[in-house]
Amino acid sequence: MILTIRPGEPLGRALGRLAGALLGRAADALNDEREQASERIHVMRTSLKRVRALMRLARRLARPKERRELRRAERRLRDLARHTATVRDAEVVVQTLDGVIAAQPGVVKPKTVEQVRRELLERFRRAEQVFHAPEPAVGARRPADDRLLAEPGRASLRALAGLLMQERRLTDAWALSRPRSWSKAADRIADGMTRTYRRARRYMSRAYNGVAAQQLTGQAKKTAAAAHDWRQTGAAFHEWRKAVKAHRHQLHLLSDTWPVWVTARLPELERLGQLLGEEHDLTVLSQTLSACPTCFGDPLQLESVLAVLAARQQQLRDEARPLGETLFRQRTRLFRRQVHEGMRPTHAERPAASGAVPRSRGGEAKLTAV
Repeated sequence: MILTIRPGEPLGRALGRLAGALLGRAADALNDEREQASERIHVMRTSLKRVRALMRLARRLARPKERRELRRAERRLRDLARHTATVRDAEVVVQTLDGVIAAQPGVVKPKTVEQVRRELLERFRRAEQVFHAPEPAVGARRPADDRLLAEPGRASLRALAGLLMQERRLTDAWALSRPRSWSKAADRIADGMTRTYRRARRYMSRAYNGVAAQQLTGQAKKTAAAAHDWRQTGAAFHEWRKAVKAHRHQLHLLSDTWPVWVTARLPELERLGQLLGEEHDLTVLSQTLSACPTCFGDPLQLESVLAVLAARQQQLRDEARPLGETLFRQRTRLFRRQVHEGMRPTHAERPAASGAVPRSRGGEAKLTAV
């Protein structure tokens, strides 16, 4: 399965093809009963992140009506991913605790670790059971999609896969505008990629330099609302992590057509994403333990666990900073110019001597990158 834009491939057609392939991969993962539910959900969530990053670029090539449809589709995928966040987070906190304790043996009493781990495992089992709801009998009335997501007991993995297949069929009907010249298409894609790049730069600055919680929006604002120093909630680092992932996914689309600059940047973005991912996992674990100290044994002993987590979290933030400063040093205007200039029309798309711009079959500009 090719998950990049092929050299010379019409751009709108490529975006629809890639979105359909990723949604199909997510649905297949959910239906794969050989894997544990948590692993199937992980593959699904990773695929949906890539689809949503792709949709942000696709909106740039869509007419106003189709742009609104893409926004609605992106929100549906976002809500579906959020619906599965509980089981994924419940698994991650167990793995995170094991990794931190294994790296620093003897710092925390084994009895305390066992108490904390036992409670976290029980929460994970309860969360995972939600997605093993039986399928409705043949001929039985199925719940509407909004009820399916609103009522956890109805959200079997097979039912979620069905929702994804519905979204996949919609990608076949994507009606993207078709720029008559490569330069117009390049402008729109460059704008979309620059917006994601700017977001990553902005949240990196906020993560390390601080910003009032009132300046945040959406989920980041809710997470930070009760904190005196909002940086300690990990909200800015989480937003930075999401922007870094979206930036990497968008660059990956060009890795076959623009190999030199993109392939040099992708490994560093992958490494930064890993650091910020582990940092976020520690934030989730710390918040889980702090929300109910008595649930995990002696609250005083629990403080030793939280101290180890905080030390590791600071280490990760310190390690991510120079890498982020290197990757996002370039100003957004220069980044946009680099993206735009890196794109070139194929030979068949070069303007004729009369100044007319030849069009590919179907009127859609083909782009390749050099």
